[in-house]
Order: sequence, then C-alpha cells, then structure tokens
Amino acid sequence: VRKRPGMYIGTTSSRGLHHLVYEVVDNSVDEYIMGAGKEIDISLAENGTMSIRDYGRGIPLGKVIECVSKINTGGKYEGEAFKKSVGLNGVGAKAVNALSSGFTVRSFRDGRTRGAVYAKGKLTQDEKEKSSDEKNGTLMSFSPDPLLFPKFRWENEFLEERIRYYTYLNAGLTLNFNGQKYTSKGGLFDLLTHHTDDTIRYPVIHFKDDDIEVALTHDGSYGERYFSFVNGQFTTEGGTHLAAFKEGVARGCKDFYRKEIDLLMSTSYGPGRYDQRYEVDGQDYPYAYVRWTLNRNLQSYLELIAAGRVNMDALIDRVITVEEATAAY
Repeated sequence: VRKRPGMYIGTTSSRGLHHLVYEVVDNSVDEYIMGAGKEIDISLAENGTMSIRDYGRGIPLGKVIECVSKINTGGKYEGEAFKKSVGLNGVGAKAVNALSSGFTVRSFRDGRTRGAVYAKGKLTQDEKEKSSDEKNGTLMSFSPDPLLFPKFRWENEFLEERIRYYTYLNAGLTLNFNGQKYTSKGGLFDLLTHHTDDTIRYPVIHFKDDDIEVALTHDGSYGERYFSFVNGQFTTEGGTHLAAFKEGVARGCKDFYRKEIDLLMSTSYGPGRYDQRYEVDGQDYPYAYVRWTLNRNLQSYLELIAAGRVNMDALIDRVITVEEATAAY
C-alpha cells in the first residue's frame, strides 16, 4: 500500500488526503445502513489528527487487529451492507492505517473494549481486552504520513461538503464535525434545494424506492448541473446510471406529453461497479433498471399533478429553450 498508494486512494494529492477520511466514514455509514447506530462523530485535532467515532456494533474484539491490517478481510458479503456498500474486501481501513504515521483503533462491544496502535502500518501496541462503560461502536484516529502527503492540510470546506452528502444519501443519519451537527430528513430533496435558489421553475420532483432515489428541477440558469451517486459515492464522471437517468426522464416526459424532447438530469442513486477511483459507474445492470424506474415514477408523478399542469409545462418550456439556445450556438 505504501509503495503504490494511488492504487488504493487514487492520488496522494489533497483529494487522496481527504479520501482517507471517507474510507473510514464509509464503514461507519455501513453500520447505519445495517440499522446499528444513528450518529457519527468526526473531530480534527490541532495537530492534524483525524478521529471518527461511530455507535454501530463495534468490530468483533477478536478481529480488531485483522480488520485494520490484513488486506482482503472484509465481511460485507451478505445483507444490505453488501448490496449498498462500496468497499467489500476491507481494504479501506487498512489503506488508511498503512498511509498514516500514527493510527489507533478501538472497538467497544457489549461492555468490553480492545484497541491497537500502529505506526506506518506496523503494529506498535496491542491493547488487551478489558471492560468498558462506553457505548458500542468503533473509534479510529489517524495522522497522515507527511512523507506521503508533504505539507498536508485539511480543507474543512471539502470535508463539510462530503459530510452533507452523507446525510443527504442517508436520511436520518447525524454526523457531528467539530461541534457542528449535520443531518437531513428529506434526503436528495434537501440536497437539491441546497444547490438551487428561488428561481426554480417548478417544485422539485422527488421519489425513491429501495434502490434508487431521484430529485430534479430546473432553475433560471443555462446548462446542466447534476449530482450522481452510486452506493454513497459521488460519481463525478457519471456512468451507465447517469445515461439511464437522462433517457428515463426524457422517455417519461415524452410518453406523458407526446413530445420529442431531451431532458437534463439532476441526480440519481443506485447499485453499481466502479473504476479504481470510485468516480465512474461501469456496470451494465443499473442502466435498464434506472431507466425503467425513472420512466415509471415520472409518469406517475406527472399524472398526479396533471390538474396543475402549468407547473410541469415550465419543465418542457425550459428544456426547449435550452435546446434552441444550444442549437443557435
């Protein structure tokens, strides 16, 4: 891991530095998905040490060492954690451990606790199991190795944005970052309203089922802006799910209005497979599923608001205006 960090976190630039945090938090979010723990504490010390404490089930005490130091020892091969988890093989925490000058893990489980301390991936202290009054969960603290991340600096803006995404994608989950509380009740509806203003042309269209959640609207600006996620990861370069979203929305409006139109997309969420950097979804399966879900749900939504059709006419007019401007350009 230390010889080729790019294989595990993509880069040792600022983006890779912050990816260390996401790797640990992703594990805590998986606990929430499994119904264990509704809160995650993230704190940044003055010396640059990052700490993440969740209140899930806690790592099995007999597996604490193995889970943070032995590659390919993940346990997410069944249930919801497998279905919607990005990391299955348990590489994340191991990579963070190996790329940190100091790394500490402590698990709290059923009134007992066990911890371990590492330096650059090598075990320096194995704390034996003992009793504890702490709530169940896991605490991980680490300091990025300056030899791999020269003059590293945490950017609170990046961290806060990612923390908000965690709450939008996991409605009901609360993350506390250095005393600030982040939570969302509306999911992607809240994400979209956060990124739009009072110039939106029609009320946000929002629907979800077990495997996909969608929110879309248009505001007064030109061009497209979308946020697509697969299993909680921001797929900045899109993928099959994004293409399916566009086609599904366009088909839904076309079938309802009987007009030949193309639509701009807003956001989507569903199962997938990624490239090494988790930025593009390359799986074929979600395409048909996402397209079908968008078509079905959008038509149902349009039928429900047919009595107030003027609002949805704004959607069609908006698309036509953008297309005419694009053609003229």
